[in-house]
Amino acid sequence: MRDGGDAGAVEELYRRHADVVLAYARACCRDPHTAEDMASEAFTRTVQAVRDGQG
Repeated sequence: MRDGGDAGAVEELYRRHADVVLAYARACCRDPHTAEDMASEAFTRTVQAVRDGQG
């Protein structure tokens, strides 16, 4: 995943953590669409941080 070439690793990260990340986002937001956006942004930033060597 660090080198940007392992889409399977990103999929596995999402599969393992999507439910709990979305549940947390829903606890933080009243609007379900905002919660989904927040969870998506969290995954996007996490993947980018790892690819940039920060994770």
